[in-house]
Amino acid sequence: MSRLHNQTWLLLGASGGIGRAVLDGLLEDGARVLVAGRHPQTLTSQYQDDAVVPVTLDLSDGQLGTQLRALIHDSGLPDGVIHCAGVNHFQGLAENDDASLDAMLNVNLRSAVVLARELAPRMRQRGRGSLLFVGSTFGSIGFPGYSAYCASKFGLRGFVEALRRELADSPLIIRYVAPRATRTAMNDAQVNAMNDDLGNAMDSPQTVAAAILCSLEGRRASVYLGWPERLFVSLNAMLPWLVDKALRKQLPVIHRYLQKKTPTTSSPGKKSPARRSLTMKTFSVSLLVCVLWMPLLGNADAVDDTVLDIQHQWAHIQYQLPEAQREDAFEALEGVAATLVKQHPQRAEPKIWDGIVLSTWAGAKGGLGALSLVKRARQQFESAIEIDPVSLDGSALTSLGSLYYQVPGWPIGFGDDDKARELLGQALKINPEGIDSNYFYADFLLDQGDDAKARLYFEKALKAAPRPSRPVADAGRHEDIRKKLATLS
Repeated sequence: MSRLHNQTWLLLGASGGIGRAVLDGLLEDGARVLVAGRHPQTLTSQYQDDAVVPVTLDLSDGQLGTQLRALIHDSGLPDGVIHCAGVNHFQGLAENDDASLDAMLNVNLRSAVVLARELAPRMRQRGRGSLLFVGSTFGSIGFPGYSAYCASKFGLRGFVEALRRELADSPLIIRYVAPRATRTAMNDAQVNAMNDDLGNAMDSPQTVAAAILCSLEGRRASVYLGWPERLFVSLNAMLPWLVDKALRKQLPVIHRYLQKKTPTTSSPGKKSPARRSLTMKTFSVSLLVCVLWMPLLGNADAVDDTVLDIQHQWAHIQYQLPEAQREDAFEALEGVAATLVKQHPQRAEPKIWDGIVLSTWAGAKGGLGALSLVKRARQQFESAIEIDPVSLDGSALTSLGSLYYQVPGWPIGFGDDDKARELLGQALKINPEGIDSNYFYADFLLDQGDDAKARLYFEKALKAAPRPSRPVADAGRHEDIRKKLATLS
């Protein structure tokens, strides 16, 4: 039996596709549901069930707190609340008139704060309660045409995070769920046409509702739905330049859709035929996926630029990020590299850098759990060598050789010092003056106990010509070399 059985839940936003699916899910679990809205009877009259109770709330009203206190007085304090109401307009910044701004900020953000203010203290005093807020991927990624909506959803995400930390010493459950695009009846013809043109994948309302209800049972405080949307949340947080660069290239397309929107005056709660009010659930986040990946990965001419971008971000993560942040950052960057490999399977460079990111991610992760990442890195290096062993100055040979002397041998791993010596020697023949080829050969010699010879190669690496396009990596490697040389003093 579900823990929701015989509990009372307050549901905001039940008239939407996701809200309706959440309502059905709560009823299936045996809950009694207070369906809130300005005209809740329109929905509740469709249910012949005493467990569905209409309650009047206007989320855009300045007196929402008073309404909530009256609700608690009349219907009792609910066991939990799900806030999945939202208002949005896809439009340029200049078209956000005062009425539409008030509607978005009041419904998307202010109502959530007021709701928590009125319910959380009472739930805490009672000793139990759950508050779940449905946000958006655009609460983590700023997107052109959604400036006001993003502001409200960024605010919601920040509020829920702060609320959860403020109540960390209480028994209350605080959750944030960020859906991606969802297939609902709210899409107008233009948005549907755009989604069709872009080939966007969308979740069903039932899928999203199931994730929302499941999150109440799980331990994760914040849940982001969909792949690669979850990746983009991490990318935008750690590598925002990548998102900036991609979106800049796609602004003409975005502006074209924005120009199709006819400016009209809107008021809270009303939708004009020309500019329909949209929630994140009705506008496809998969547009973002296409916008980001296609210009970076869709044609061969972009491969070299993207590989260089990956190199720059790898250096930033490896040498400039705090150690505690590196594992997550490498995971996000590996998603970029892996997708580039998939788009260009006959190119050696993406495989080399996917392998490098995988191996350094393994180093940041540590433990036996990292071994699977190292094995994947080995496969990428071996594949790159088959395609072009001299690509990137023999970097695949250098990197694979370094794995063979750093990874434990049988029965734990595949480490083999003889293979390491062979591969690193081949790399030195291809790039005898390179910083990495000399550094890793020196490090191998140090591992083998040949300190005198290791010193020679470390010093040679230190004198290598600078790489103009990789100053951060060079500076970081120089520091690595100095630390190694210090151990030999």
